[in-house]
Amino acid sequence: MNYIRARVSNIQNSGALHLVDFIAEFQTIQMMSLELNKKVQIDSELILAVKSTNIALSRDISSTLSISNQLQVKIKDISHGELLSSVKFEFVGSLMESIITKESALKMDIKIDETFIALIGANEISISELL
Repeated sequence: MNYIRARVSNIQNSGALHLVDFIAEFQTIQMMSLELNKKVQIDSELILAVKSTNIALSRDISSTLSISNQLQVKIKDISHGELLSSVKFEFVGSLMESIITKESALKMDIKIDETFIALIGANEISISELL
């Protein structure tokens, strides 16, 4: 599991659906939720969570995508297994991990210290802890 410290910057809702915007240092992250703890309010400090298997990577974005969270990251480590690869990267001071297929990792020719874009759907983000 990956964790990101963030602050709530905006909350929108329609019925039971909530769209919550967060600021993690200088980048915005958006979460979609059907249930939102009533303690979560504007300026709340919290820890967000996302599974390693829910993070895709791209060298660059040449077109508009529907994925809300397109985070600039720096590659720190890559290790290949038989089928999967673990790509570790730094985002706002935290070491995070994406698990992708080995085939994709090799095609992308990922190298240490390269800048990539981590792609995370708004529905893949959750709140781990209120601070």
